[in-house]
Amino acid sequence: MTVDKSEVTSFSPVVDSHPESSADFGGDPKMQESLRATRRVTQGTRASKRLRKTGRVPGVVYGTTVAEPHAVHVDSRELYAVLHTDAGLNAIIEVDVEGEQVLTVAREIQRHPVRRNITHLDFIQVRLDRAIEAEVLIVFVGTPIGVIDEGGLAETVDSQITISALPNAIPRSIEVDISHLGLHDTLTVADLPVLEGVRRTRMIRSSQSWFQQPRKSLRS
Repeated sequence: MTVDKSEVTSFSPVVDSHPESSADFGGDPKMQESLRATRRVTQGTRASKRLRKTGRVPGVVYGTTVAEPHAVHVDSRELYAVLHTDAGLNAIIEVDVEGEQVLTVAREIQRHPVRRNITHLDFIQVRLDRAIEAEVLIVFVGTPIGVIDEGGLAETVDSQITISALPNAIPRSIEVDISHLGLHDTLTVADLPVLEGVRRTRMIRSSQSWFQQPRKSLRS
């Protein structure tokens, strides 16, 4: 079958985002990463720009055992390394603030609009025995039968879901098999894999996975 890509009827199976529904998802325990931080002597936009020029990333450490927020800066290469493990952006990071160790996760990450490198972030203190919220990527895997057997086209855009779990139980991503989907089939939150230790709270973005069914060419 020849597909006329200029004329298609699109179909969007979306992941249900009802907040009252509950499902459990889980992940493998993660190792803790270590990151050295230096207190910032001066603050403000100009001071932050000077830090970035020297390969440092400004940030703030918050926590219940931290008397007051610590304005710090960290090495950009070390920060990149701790956020690019199997745990991704939900890595557990022990921040050493000049001898004071604080167990944290990175949040409120700001990036350069073009280069996409991190320009500022917060380190939020966590406890391993208390659940936290985290954003987790939903990854679609497989080739739908609607593409293989029914002549459709498929396109996916990554989606995210907010979950609640102990810091060590947060998965880097949740994979969803879409190989069984045909044209006009739908995908709901019930189709997400059931894993142990993690509770879904809400969708951040609906999944953008769809199949395109070609219309008959006007010349046919």
